[in-house]
Amino acid sequence: MMPLREVEDNRRDSALKVSRPGFDDVSTVEGYSGMLAEATTEVFATMVMMEVETLALRPARPNRLIDSVSAVLGVSGGLRGVLAVHCPERVAREICGGLLGETPVEVDAEVKDTIGEMVNMIAGGLKIRLLQQQCEIELAVPSVIAGSSYEVNLLSRAERLLLPFETVAGTFLLEFKYAGKT
Repeated sequence: MMPLREVEDNRRDSALKVSRPGFDDVSTVEGYSGMLAEATTEVFATMVMMEVETLALRPARPNRLIDSVSAVLGVSGGLRGVLAVHCPERVAREICGGLLGETPVEVDAEVKDTIGEMVNMIAGGLKIRLLQQQCEIELAVPSVIAGSSYEVNLLSRAERLLLPFETVAGTFLLEFKYAGKT
């Protein structure tokens, strides 16, 4: 039997240990994908009024995106990385329609702004969840790319997480590339 003082010391020591994703959490991909899935579902339920279903992680995405809209946002601080949302044009227009109440017939400035705001809100949800894990991050202003054929290259030496989501309009991808501490 352990003396009472030693038991109290062990409890105090274990209470002081906080899991920090990307640092001492061995299930980093699972941790980040869970946080991002929660944040995305929350944003879509409260802001877009659209249900999303989280699909299985993908090993890779196409190098070239066709007829799509992408929003990219940098992350710095306790975790360094880039978060991106990649949507086919139809999905991007439907997301815009859910947020603004009317679906545009083509990709215009409102659609691009909406996808930029989506990545910003999802990143905000990730930031809140990371703060709960004692990991502070800062978010950059999103950049939006749209076109008939383009490539998006993010952080060459980083872990990649590709999380697809299904909506009534189709599938979009959430991409998170991270490299740990800055």
